[in-house]
Amino acid sequence: LGRDAPKERVDHWLEVAGQVEAFVGFAIGCSIWEDGVQAWRAGTLDDDALEAQVAERYLGFAEHFTDPLIG
Repeated sequence: LGRDAPKERVDHWLEVAGQVEAFVGFAIGCSIWEDGVQAWRAGTLDDDALEAQVAERYLGFAEHFTDPLIG
């Protein structure tokens, strides 16, 4: 779903999909972890910071999927 789109675009897509009964989930892996893994590999994020960033991004996207009034 993410296709290297900015976070705001992915949030919008999730808000729209969250209102459609046929959509029961989403798959946007790179949008959740790609930036964090790149920073971790570059040495600018440690393991704990990477874990926190990935969790925060996932939960943020999940919130947009389940509650279209956010944003």
